[in-house]
Amino acid sequence: MGERKRAFITQLENPYFQYGLGTTGALVLLLTVTVAQYTSHRRALVVAAQSLTDVLRHDQYSRKVAREAIRRYNEHVESCNQAIESSGAAVSTPDPAMMSELNHLNAALLATRNESKALRDDNDKKSRMIANYRFS
Repeated sequence: MGERKRAFITQLENPYFQYGLGTTGALVLLLTVTVAQYTSHRRALVVAAQSLTDVLRHDQYSRKVAREAIRRYNEHVESCNQAIESSGAAVSTPDPAMMSELNHLNAALLATRNESKALRDDNDKKSRMIANYRFS
């Protein structure tokens, strides 16, 4: 037993044995890293495939919902067009009370616009006065 132990220790001092042991250790390490990267890559591919499946499923659902909304919109527009066509002759005469109200609202709008313009002009005049006062 002691003789074998001395032979092994002698062999450990041999540079060829050290080289072979180092090479074997490096190969085992590289093989472990390669397997870990392969496993990680496969998992990433599975996650990417699941994500792509989810995106495609969501796209299909969105298209279905959009087609349904377009169908409902088209039906609504068609029913509105039919209602307009059927009551087209009844709307041709304007209501005098409505026209009077419209004229009143137009006059109020014009007055509000004039007042707004006057206030803007006054504000600009005061701003110029303040600017001139600061720089004087």
